[in-house]
Amino acid sequence: LVLRQHDRGRERRRRAADGGACARERTIGLGLPEQAREQEAGEPEQVDDGLVEGLDAHGAVGADADGDAYRAHLAAEGVDASHVATIAGASTGAAFICVDDRGQNQIVVAAGANGNVSAEHAGRAVTALAPAAKVLLAGLECPVAAAVAALRAAAAAGMPTLLNPSPVARNFPWGEVPIDTVIVNERECAEIFGRPQPAELARRKVTNLIVTRGAEPTLWINASGRREFPAHPVRPVDTVGAGDAFAGTLAARLAEGDDFPRAIAA
Repeated sequence: LVLRQHDRGRERRRRAADGGACARERTIGLGLPEQAREQEAGEPEQVDDGLVEGLDAHGAVGADADGDAYRAHLAAEGVDASHVATIAGASTGAAFICVDDRGQNQIVVAAGANGNVSAEHAGRAVTALAPAAKVLLAGLECPVAAAVAALRAAAAAGMPTLLNPSPVARNFPWGEVPIDTVIVNERECAEIFGRPQPAELARRKVTNLIVTRGAEPTLWINASGRREFPAHPVRPVDTVGAGDAFAGTLAARLAEGDDFPRAIAA
């Protein structure tokens, strides 16, 4: 997902949905797109967020009804999908999500068309948007090579980069491309960094590491040390998309000029 300058007259919205026992989520590559979820609870509520001026999504959908519906959803949300490819013969990616009574979830992802996003497509799309772009936010629901190409193109253009390396990819080439900020939860942090120290971040060419810990304080680690930020107190109903929401809000706040403490605390 690329956050860029755009006409201030464009309305921006996000969708908030009630939790359900089991939900099906359509997803696209590279970024962390706003969720299009099918559930018996009914249509999600529309809420004005007002955080960003423009969004560009990158990735792929299938030539199917789900792909058409997701494009319509992105258009309705004001997200530019010009760089979302349609892959003939592939289904639109899907995530099948189950939520327990405590709000915890288990997710099985079928990559579908996302698995066909090429490094060339990703790098070319990011380079084309670089002059007006503020921030690149990348995830790993696409091939690792595509995410790395996007990060490399953004870094070459001087664009701040954020990576949410989820789902964790054991073949991610840490240290081969500089990354301004990596956002992980506790489990992902342990799997990738172990017990993270500034020297370990430097070895992997990561400037900032943000670790979300549910109800516990969020950690910010960089060369200067570590700092904690209290989590907002909530009653968990459905934690699906919580990490995506945090990453998206952080990216939006940074794109609007907030410093790291304010962006994290938001």
